[in-house]
Amino acid sequence: IGLEKQDALYPQEPEEPTRGL
Repeated sequence: IGLEKQDALYPQEPEEPTRGL
């Protein structure tokens, strides 16, 4: 669940969401 929050906070790569990080 926290991964989704990080993705929104760090939209560095719109093409590849950093959900794995």
